[in-house]
Formats: sequence, C-alpha cells, structure tokens
Amino acid sequence: KGTPLAVQTMITADAVAMAPLNGAPGAAALQAAADAWLRERAVFVFQCRAGRGSVGEALGATMEPVLWTPRWLVLRDGLPETYCGGAHGSFSTTYQVWDLPRGAQIDGWTWIVGGESALRGVDDAAADSPLYQALLRLHPRNQPDDHCAEEIGHMSVAAPYPLPEGLQFPTAFSHAMRACGDEVLIPWREAEPLLSAAGRALAQEFAGAAAR
Repeated sequence: KGTPLAVQTMITADAVAMAPLNGAPGAAALQAAADAWLRERAVFVFQCRAGRGSVGEALGATMEPVLWTPRWLVLRDGLPETYCGGAHGSFSTTYQVWDLPRGAQIDGWTWIVGGESALRGVDDAAADSPLYQALLRLHPRNQPDDHCAEEIGHMSVAAPYPLPEGLQFPTAFSHAMRACGDEVLIPWREAEPLLSAAGRALAQEFAGAAAR
C-alpha cells in the first residue's frame, strides 16, 4: 500500500530483501539493515543444516514492503515453515516500521498510551485493558462459528504498524492454535482514545493523505 519509491532487490540463495536505492530517504540505514538481515539468514541456514535440520534447496525468507509512502516504510520479515530440530518446526512473520526521513526504525508501541503495558490494564489483567478488549472484539476469528473464538483470549500481541485504514496488530498463539493468529486492524477513529500524542499525529497524517 502507498506509492512505491525507487527500490533495489537484494537476493541470496536463501533470502530476498528490498531497500531504497541510493539517494532515497533512509536508503543508507535500510541498505545496512538489509545486508545484516541477509547475513543473519545465511547463518540461520548454515546452523540449521549443520544440525541436520530440513531447509530444502532454499530457505525462501523474505523482507518485503507492505506499506511504502514518502514518510513510512513497513517491512514484513517472513520465515517459512522450517524444521531445525526440537518438537516442532518453526515459522515467523514480524514487522519493521521505518521513518524514512530519519532513517530510523520505530517502535509501534510509542503510538499507544502506556505502550505495550496498555495490553495488561489494571493489576496486569487483560480483562481490564481497553486495548486488549478492542483487539478481542475486532479479531477476525472471533466469530461464533469459528473454532478459534474460544482461544482468542490467549493471544499474544506484537507492536502495531500503520496502514491507511488504521493500526494493524499482529497476534500469535500456541503452536497447536497458531492458525488463529490473524492480524487485527483497529480503525483510526476507534483507536483515537488509545493513541498517544505521537499516535494522534500519525492518525492525522494518514487522514490528511486520504483527503488529498
């Protein structure tokens, strides 16, 4: 989503990363981060194979944009199903949010009043947390005929990233219920009571972009 900027694709045998071309906002920092990520994935593959894990001919890891505007870049870090020992295989999807003019990675919890602690509410009880209750209500698998509905209250929640429509929160569950880990979008209007000053400024920025 957003207007793509000039981009280069960085490819190894096991991973693909994308970064802005030289001269674009944040290019130096993002290229350095992409280089480091590609090296980390190469080490991961080496260690997995050394431990007689099952990687296949190529790992297939990706670092790709899901939102790219002149100000913000959101990257999805995807690790496909891989077995490197233990009881289960592993896979992961995480996100990075970059402020391009600053060339800096941003912690999405700074957009929420209280940060990550807002998930816990009073006395660390998620039931008292307005943020957690909003995520329960809006989780796409929280439907009466969905087998995930009874597990939604056990989800863990990662830092949000912005989309034009609102803040998107990745969720995760235990290995047995990992298929329930859809992402939850809180629209900007509904998120407003939860937003810090930085979060309100972000919401206004996207509202202004939508109005243009």
